[in-house]
Amino acid sequence: MRGVGKSNTVTSVAATGSTLTSSDLADRSLAQVARPYSPSWADRLTGWIDRLPGPAWLYYVGVSVALILIRAAAAWSDGSYAFGDFFPRHVLDAASVLYPLFVLHYLDNLAGTALSDFRPVLTSDDAGYENLRYQLTTMPARPVLVWSVIGLAFGLAQPLMLTEGQIQELKLYTSPAATGFDIGTSGLAWLFNAIFAYHTIRQLRLVSRIYTKHTNVNIFETGPLYTLSRVTALTAIAILLIAYLYSAVSGGWKIETAGDAMVAGSFNLGGLATFVWPLWGAHRLLQNEKAQRKRAVARRMEAITDELHSRLDSRDLKEMDRLKDGLDSLVIERSVLDKVSTWPWEPETARVMITAVLLPMILWVVTRILERFLGL
Repeated sequence: MRGVGKSNTVTSVAATGSTLTSSDLADRSLAQVARPYSPSWADRLTGWIDRLPGPAWLYYVGVSVALILIRAAAAWSDGSYAFGDFFPRHVLDAASVLYPLFVLHYLDNLAGTALSDFRPVLTSDDAGYENLRYQLTTMPARPVLVWSVIGLAFGLAQPLMLTEGQIQELKLYTSPAATGFDIGTSGLAWLFNAIFAYHTIRQLRLVSRIYTKHTNVNIFETGPLYTLSRVTALTAIAILLIAYLYSAVSGGWKIETAGDAMVAGSFNLGGLATFVWPLWGAHRLLQNEKAQRKRAVARRMEAITDELHSRLDSRDLKEMDRLKDGLDSLVIERSVLDKVSTWPWEPETARVMITAVLLPMILWVVTRILERFLGL
């Protein structure tokens, strides 16, 4: 699990009187790989959560439920809504405070597992692999601190950006207790959002670099290449999910004007870009590998057909069956190459991603049809 042994110091191997096997030396060298930077406070926090007993998600859910109840209690006490009622926007705001940290935590653990599965096609040695794994799953301390301050400042200043109408519609700042909670959770939410934004950009850039700089591409061994696409797909889905939830709470996915359509389209394209962009380098490498192999097949087919023509012209029909078998084999190989996909993801991953992007639009179209023809 992440969060264990994230020191950036290098421990030298002291000479001892005992005899170490080559396996012992390899294990010790891996344990002593120099950390390129100190882990961020967010990584230390998720590491601490990992070390707690039980599944990590349980703690995120527990804190989120507590925040929901605290906000509801503040509203019940000041009469914003009746005791026992819950205001959907308040529930979502409270539940989404830790959502970016939870997603970040999950994606880091997923990225570590994915890189382990990616290992067979990785060109790096063991030390290089450990270094890449550390970078992929751990953020540097200083940039995260800067983004934390920016996000916290924006969140705390958000009340100044809301109009009186928005405040009343969202039932915010209805009492001193509610005001303290709303401002505090806004600051925390934007703090974690800012960290998640930095984490997403950084991790996806690393995925792209791993594909283009540290991968041994084999057109017939694409299984390991698919593993990192799970990270990019889950990142995009996590971003789309929270946006869809806020859209639903705010009255649904409305596309009533050209501007609405442009915003919705831009958002969905952004989700697709989050999934595809880090994998584009691998796609290009697979395209080049496929093109090279097809050119090699074409050269061999040309050589065999030239020999066939030569034998036909000279009426030397010996070993024609051998040449025909060779040509047939090359035709089969070319057909196999034509069917090989150069996109580094499994078909199931692509289907899930496309569904996540198109689902709101499909629901909107269905709703409009029902409203028009059934009067619903």
